[in-house]
Amino acid sequence: MLFATQRHAALFSGVFVLIVGYGLTASLLSITLGERGLGGWIGVVGAAYFLGLGVGSLRAERIIADVGYLRAYGMITAVACLGTLAVTLFDHPAAWAAARMVQGLALGGLFVCIESWLGSTTAPSSRGRVLAVYQIVIYLGLIGGQSLLGLLAGDVTRSMVVAAMCVCLAALPVGLIHQEPPRLVVMPRIRLRELWGWASVGVAGALVSGITTGAVYTVAPAVGVAAGLNAADVGKFISAFVGGGMLLQLPLGRVSDAFDRRIVLGGISALAAAGGVLSMVSLAHPSALLAVAAFEGGWVFSLYTIALAYTYDRVPAERVVSANATLLAVFCVGSGMGSVGSSLALQIAGPVGFFAALTLPTAVLAAMAFRAAGLYASVPDADQSDALLMAPTSSAMVELDPRVDLQVASGVEERDAEPAAPH
Repeated sequence: MLFATQRHAALFSGVFVLIVGYGLTASLLSITLGERGLGGWIGVVGAAYFLGLGVGSLRAERIIADVGYLRAYGMITAVACLGTLAVTLFDHPAAWAAARMVQGLALGGLFVCIESWLGSTTAPSSRGRVLAVYQIVIYLGLIGGQSLLGLLAGDVTRSMVVAAMCVCLAALPVGLIHQEPPRLVVMPRIRLRELWGWASVGVAGALVSGITTGAVYTVAPAVGVAAGLNAADVGKFISAFVGGGMLLQLPLGRVSDAFDRRIVLGGISALAAAGGVLSMVSLAHPSALLAVAAFEGGWVFSLYTIALAYTYDRVPAERVVSANATLLAVFCVGSGMGSVGSSLALQIAGPVGFFAALTLPTAVLAAMAFRAAGLYASVPDADQSDALLMAPTSSAMVELDPRVDLQVASGVEERDAEPAAPH
C-alpha cells in the first residue's frame, strides 16, 4: 500500500506541474494574439492544440504497448518540451499553431500514459478515490497556471521557458518510479454511427462540452482583455471558470444519479445558456465578471461528466471502453469548432459575440435533451451507473473508472451491433 501511495504521489505531482505549464501557455498565447490584433488566429492556434490532443490520446496507446510506460513517458515528455520551446523561436501565429499541435500530441500521449498507469496499478475498490484526486489535481494545475499570468504577462519567451521547465519537472518524479506496470492492452473503438444509435444525447453532450470548454480554454483570456481586465485579472477570470466547474461537478453528478440524466443534462445546458446571457449583461461591470464566470463554468464544465454517465447507462458493458474513446474524439472535434467559432465571434461582435457562441450550442443541447426525455423511456434506476467526476483527457481514463469491468471489456472482441433508436 505504501508503494502504491508513493507511486500515485509521483504521478499526481507530474500531472500538476504539467498542467500548470499548459494552463500558462494557453492563456498567454491567447492574450498575446489578442493584444497584437491577431484575434482571428486565436481560434486556429487553439484548434491546432485540440487536434493534436485528440490524435495523441488516441494513437499513444500503440507506442506505450510497444516500448512500455517509462520509456514512452520520457520520449513524449521530450516532445512536449520541444513543442513548448518552439514557441520562442518563431514570432508568427502559424508557427505557434504548429507548436501548439505538437504540444497537444504530447499532452494527449502523456494523459494516456499517466491514466492507464494509474488504472493498471489501482485496486478496483479505490479507483473512485484515485479518480477524484486526479481530477482535482488537474483543476488545481489549471488554476496554478493562471496565477502565473500576472507575473509573466507580456513576456512570451520567459513564459515559455517557465512552461518548458514545468514539463521537465513533470518527468522527474515519474522517473523515480522503479516498478513498471503491465503492458498496455490496445482496445478496439466503436463507430460514431453505432454510438449515436445507443446514446445520441450523450454524443451531443460531448460535442457541446467540447465547443464550450474549448472556447473557454483558448479564447476566454482574450475576452477578458477585451472586457478591460489586466493580465492578473484575466488569470482570475479563467480560474473562476475552472473553479466553478470543479465545485459543481460532484453535486450535479449526484443529482443526475437520482433523476433522468436527460432532464439533468437539459437543465444544466439551459442554465449554461442563461449564464451566457447573464455574461453579456455583466460586461458593463467588469467586477461582476468573476462571479458570472464561476456560474457559467459550473454548468459548462459539468456537461461532459453527465454526458459520459448517460452514455455508460446506454452502452453494453463490454463496449464502454471503446465508447469512451469515441466520445473523446467527439469532444476534441467540438473543442476545435469552439476555438475557431468563438474566436470569429469575438472578432465580429466583441465579448458579446463570444458569450453568444457559448449560449447557442447549450440552448440547442437543452432542447434536444428535453425532447429526448419526452420521447423515450429513461434507464431504470437499478441499471443506472453512478456519475463520477470526469474530465475529457484521454481514452485511458476509463481504466480509472470504477463503473467499468475491464476484464469484461477487454475479453470481448469487437462486433457489429444494430443501432438502437436515437435517444
